[in-house]
Amino acid sequence: MSRQAMLAPKKSKDLGCNQNVKKLVLKNIAMTISKQDLYKYFENFGKVTQIFLINPSKKEYEQRSNATQYGFVIFVSQEDSEKVLEQK
Repeated sequence: MSRQAMLAPKKSKDLGCNQNVKKLVLKNIAMTISKQDLYKYFENFGKVTQIFLINPSKKEYEQRSNATQYGFVIFVSQEDSEKVLEQK
């Protein structure tokens, strides 16, 4: 899988708290990418607990030829989520 999905993590300090951040926001995911594809990709970085994939509405999909999905990936540990962010 290519790195079409843009990662937009929220750091603990941005949230105004000290909790560990294990969730990454995924943006601009091509419509051809499935939840299973995301699991395969992100399991290379560590244990994934859950992935959410949100599709555009039917109306938006019909109106935009370049409609994309977005979603979230949640890791067991903060260290695993940071491994993703270290990739360039």
